[in-house]
Amino acid sequence: MARQIAVFALIAVCLFGFTQAHQEEFAVQGKVYCDPCRVQFETKLSKSLSGAFVHLECRSISNSTKTIEVDGKTDANGFYKLLVTGDHEEEYCEVSLKESNNQECKDVMEVDRARVGLTNNNGDKSIERFANALGFMTREVDPACVEVLKELFTNLGDDQD
Repeated sequence: MARQIAVFALIAVCLFGFTQAHQEEFAVQGKVYCDPCRVQFETKLSKSLSGAFVHLECRSISNSTKTIEVDGKTDANGFYKLLVTGDHEEEYCEVSLKESNNQECKDVMEVDRARVGLTNNNGDKSIERFANALGFMTREVDPACVEVLKELFTNLGDDQD
């Protein structure tokens, strides 16, 4: 009887170890930038924000119960990488802006979150997931923005032939 219990315990430990070792992990990556033109999209004057805090949260589709949270911080180039364990097929997951440590660039844009799919049941077998860039804005508009936006909108009409 003791031998049977020992064998059962060994099998249980092995199965637990197998499921833990094969639990899915995703690497959610993205960028945070500073918008000096307050147009809420990147321009050539936009700068990457280092040290900005981001927050990933997944919630159940059926009842909005929070299932996981991960916090992160951007590197010197404004990029972050958040490691998320488990498949979240029945949940919606979003990365949101938490805080900017740049005193000149602290205003949050209207779109302050990016949704990411964290499941392998969507045809994407890679562990990497990429979120849309998110940004903060400066309080004052940089005077150089006028020329940048003129150039941008003038060039948009060039493709209309």
